[in-house]
Amino acid sequence: MNVGTVVVSGCIASNYAFPQSCIEPPQGVAAWWPADGTADDAVGTNNGVMQNGATFVPGLSDQAFSLDGIDDYVSVADVPELNPTEAITVSVWVNRTAIVGFADPIVKKAGMVGGSQLLGYALEFSSSNPSDVIFWVYLDGLGW
Repeated sequence: MNVGTVVVSGCIASNYAFPQSCIEPPQGVAAWWPADGTADDAVGTNNGVMQNGATFVPGLSDQAFSLDGIDDYVSVADVPELNPTEAITVSVWVNRTAIVGFADPIVKKAGMVGGSQLLGYALEFSSSNPSDVIFWVYLDGLGW
């Protein structure tokens, strides 16, 4: 059984404009990317790589990832601890400044085998109502 939690921001969100204190990640977290000036995993070895001009901006606590919504992203290697088989929790704080595309992804893990998507999950903005967020799971090539 592989149960996993992926935390992209480990900070408590609030409506205040000044930096907040981060909480400690819960025990058993598979990965945590606090975006504190690097794309490194703060609890493991699943370090990310900034792609296509991804940068950092001031966030709720220290810094946050800044992605242009067109082609910027943080790439993380496909590793077993990011492939939960029973349960998953994804936690993220997002400050969306514009609607750029169709079903804009926030967090996406797409398991590609031979050019086909077989396993994965995605937290993305809804294509029918851009203010809604949807979580999809893709299992054994059966679709989202």
